[in-house]
Amino acid sequence: MPDANRYLRRFGLAVLCSISIVHTGHAEEHDAYRRVLEALKAGQDVTAVTDFNRCAIAEGGNSGPSILGGFHIAAFLVPGGQYIAFSNVHETLSPQARPTTEYLRYKVTPDGNALVTMDVMVGGAEHVRTETYECKLGDGLSFAW
Repeated sequence: MPDANRYLRRFGLAVLCSISIVHTGHAEEHDAYRRVLEALKAGQDVTAVTDFNRCAIAEGGNSGPSILGGFHIAAFLVPGGQYIAFSNVHETLSPQARPTTEYLRYKVTPDGNALVTMDVMVGGAEHVRTETYECKLGDGLSFAW
């Protein structure tokens, strides 16, 4: 019976440690969301940096392309305290030298996740594709101010 008691104590300790780690992780995610929201509300110049390779493509779960980009958040919305929404427009040229516009929409949630949707338009009107990525705060999506 002493071996069983020792096993139960170790098992109980392992469970408590696991709960602690999960709780700490959740608190850190919520804290990152809160810090970004507070910086935006205080009028800080907040930069969003996205490493698409560290994000997952929403359909399929594969990693996104090896693209790192960032921009200053010029405006944001927080509908009913549910999430932080902001967007960016990126003008570029396609490989065929056609004017291309990329519309990026961000939805950052208190649980430390972000949904990034990009619509690509070529020539001002032709919708080419929509891509959606799932990012984690502090990993695929980070902020600086």
